Amino acid sequence: MSTTTRNGKFLSLEQKLEVCKRVDSGESFRKIAGNFSVGMSTISDIRHSGPQLRNFVSHMDRSSSCSSQKWMKKASNNALDSAEKPLIFSTKHSIRQLKLHGETLSADNKSADDDTPLFVTLTDDEILQAMKKDENEDVDVSDMSDKPDEEPSH
Repeated sequence: MSTTTRNGKFLSLEQKLEVCKRVDSGESFRKIAGNFSVGMSTISDIRHSGPQLRNFVSHMDRSSSCSSQKWMKKASNNALDSAEKPLIFSTKHSIRQLKLHGETLSADNKSADDDTPLFVTLTDDEILQAMKKDENEDVDVSDMSDKPDEEPSH
């Protein structure tokens, strides 16, 4: 195993486009590599990927985002890519959704403002009357004429 470490340097897409322009204008690879602090093979790789790089940048929404982006990757799933863009944009610009809970943020303001109690407190007399009423209804159901008369067994 080698003891030397390799420090990778990433060029932004804007810098890669600049490299392509310089190569196309005839500037030497050694001079370009020295200016960007990368190897000559990196300059050669960028030159070979130049058409793909230009195509990718032309399809981007805004050219200003080109300066910070360093990868030329598209998502394999276009639906995922289109859903991911607003999320990245809102995260980048600190836009967040507020939580909608509580009475002041309720969508049903009429119900939130209603002061009707959900549970009614009954007095003892009202409870007894309700129980007697229930007992009377039970007796009426048992006195139906479609049941045969049965004598109680002892």
